[in-house]
Amino acid sequence: MAKSSSQGWALDREGDAERNQAVKQIKYEEARLKFEEAERLTTDESDRAIYRDHQALMLQKLGDILHSNADYTGAIKKYDAAIALTNDKAYHVDKATSLIELDRYQDAITSSEEALRLDSDYNLAKDIKATALCSQGWALDREADAEGNEAVKQIKYEEARLKFEEAERLTTDESDKTLYRKNQALMLRKLGDILDEIGSTIQLPSDIEYDNPLLNDSSFLQLFTKTYGMSATSRLIDLTTVLTEDHREELKEIVSDPGAIEILGNLIGEQYDFS
Repeated sequence: MAKSSSQGWALDREGDAERNQAVKQIKYEEARLKFEEAERLTTDESDRAIYRDHQALMLQKLGDILHSNADYTGAIKKYDAAIALTNDKAYHVDKATSLIELDRYQDAITSSEEALRLDSDYNLAKDIKATALCSQGWALDREADAEGNEAVKQIKYEEARLKFEEAERLTTDESDKTLYRKNQALMLRKLGDILDEIGSTIQLPSDIEYDNPLLNDSSFLQLFTKTYGMSATSRLIDLTTVLTEDHREELKEIVSDPGAIEILGNLIGEQYDFS
């Protein structure tokens, strides 16, 4: 029992030091078998659990090799085998990473969520889930680009925007947050392009009075909506309620300015990227 375990760790170290990936795989598999034998031999339940953990670690290393060689299906099988032995959050994230490579985005989200169920503060799982959501968003964007029905296009672009928005909320990486905001902005622009084609059908509330005169200018709101999309207009209305007094004064001055769209974009650019 102890001999098998010691032999397993010796083989693991040899695998770690080996440069040839085929040999690494052989070493890790031999180590796994040693730990499996140790588990079978011991009569101590706590030792059994330890030897299962060791086997799972070897399976993870085998999965990592397969993933690096683009054998994502094979890698997932190894990660699943590791999970069956030890339900560890890291193995669920590894599996999610391979699932993304196979375009199985919803399955990747499920695996990431399982990791988060085990540890709600696991930032890597949040980032991987955000990546899967972003990939879903781009898939919806491609579907929308290819769609001939304008109503369906709008639905697809809005669904994509929501995926990017959720990804932004989840990720812990600031550069990724910026990227996801830009992705949302692109979807808003595409929605705006559709509205531009059917601009005469846009109906904005006419019975609401806003504190800022710019928001009571229906011509301006029509132009802003056709340029950036209805969702952007909703955010604009929300945002102007929290602008500083200096910004409010600037907004009053540009009500009749034909360049109001660009100026307003600069004013709110720090909060939302509609460009």
